[in-house]
Amino acid sequence: MLQRAWGGKPRNAPGRGPCHRPYNWVMRNIVKKDLVADVAALTGISGGRVKDVVEAFMGQITTYLSHNRTIELRGFGTFTCRRRKGRPALNPRTKEIVPIPDRLVPVLRFSEAVKARVTTKEVV
Repeated sequence: MLQRAWGGKPRNAPGRGPCHRPYNWVMRNIVKKDLVADVAALTGISGGRVKDVVEAFMGQITTYLSHNRTIELRGFGTFTCRRRKGRPALNPRTKEIVPIPDRLVPVLRFSEAVKARVTTKEVV
């Protein structure tokens, strides 16, 4: 259910989708539970089924990235892995130099459509 950051339901919640939130809405971080509730409200699919789909989607993205695959979602963005070179680091407690090995880090590069939509939004 849609809630304000300080609790309570917004005035426009009954019968209206999450896209109709007013611009003066108090923002907080959106978590997976909110995403599932919003998609369920927009599509009319039960929350449990939407949760299963969201978890399967995130699991597949993670699996592909762990195998160093690139995932391209047209109109949204591209998930890739980049190699970060190893480097020496300093342990602040012992002042000992500790080597950090090479590693892969996940990266999401948003599409131009997403960037354009975000940058044209009015900042509240």
